[in-house]
Amino acid sequence: MTRASKFLFAAVATLALPASTAFAQGDLDGAVEEGAEGDASAEESADSSAPADGISTTTPAPAGAWSRSVVDRPVTLPTGKLGAGAQLQIARASLGPLGSATATGLGIVGGYGINDKLSVGGSYSFTLDEFEIKGPLSIYGAYTLVDNGKLTIGASADVVFNFNGSDGMGGSSTDTTIHAGLAARYKIAPQLAVFTGSPWTPGPLGQHLSLGLNEGAPKTFSIPVGVGFQATPELFAFANTTLATIMLSDPGMGDRVSFIGDLIPLTIGAFYSVTPNIDAVVAFDMPDVPSVGDLFAVTVGARYFTN
Repeated sequence: MTRASKFLFAAVATLALPASTAFAQGDLDGAVEEGAEGDASAEESADSSAPADGISTTTPAPAGAWSRSVVDRPVTLPTGKLGAGAQLQIARASLGPLGSATATGLGIVGGYGINDKLSVGGSYSFTLDEFEIKGPLSIYGAYTLVDNGKLTIGASADVVFNFNGSDGMGGSSTDTTIHAGLAARYKIAPQLAVFTGSPWTPGPLGQHLSLGLNEGAPKTFSIPVGVGFQATPELFAFANTTLATIMLSDPGMGDRVSFIGDLIPLTIGAFYSVTPNIDAVVAFDMPDVPSVGDLFAVTVGARYFTN
């Protein structure tokens, strides 16, 4: 497997697009060294208007209701609702004297609402360049803890089986990682929210805690934060970063804590509600803003939701 492909799998190991930046410090180092909503119910639950400044506003949907506006949606799927999506990711990495490499991957994700608070689902991704069908398989469960219209909090846990992992000798292995975390979204204005985790569905709501189960695999705790703006009833834009990543396992020669000053990760993107049942998604991921020319990924995709 090429170094670009390893970079790709670091980028698409989870397809809960795009809650937090896909790269921790260890992922970035490994990439250099080894060098992925919207049925808004059958009827829109938000009214729109066009004020003098030209920015559309929405009347928030009742707490827990499905809305075409992403900022008003619950973080888990309502009872019996199915969400599914696919996304294409193109990752590019500079390999120094070896030049550069580009890798392309495809990911699929799905979820189902067991009840209005509990969702389950999974995702799978693989590279297209060498059509290596082996890749990371994720299975998750998510639960809504609070949803009062202004503050929404959900928790999730997931397990990832990367069938295209490698052992310490460079051989093939299956790497297993457990994640747990929260999605917390607070609306400081009807159209503006701050958040941590992934306050959209389907997919894990948060992966703050990452526990690699293979020998020598890192164990980390990260602190992602972001801001989202519902520019129109259909268009939701966001940006997020990671304030700090704490190594819970032995970091070896590295630092136990890396702050945003050490790396400046940034993801910017948008959801666009094409129809009440279909979202288009786009994101640009920079593991380190000053090094964006050396390492970045672009994701485009779509998601479908049943009524």
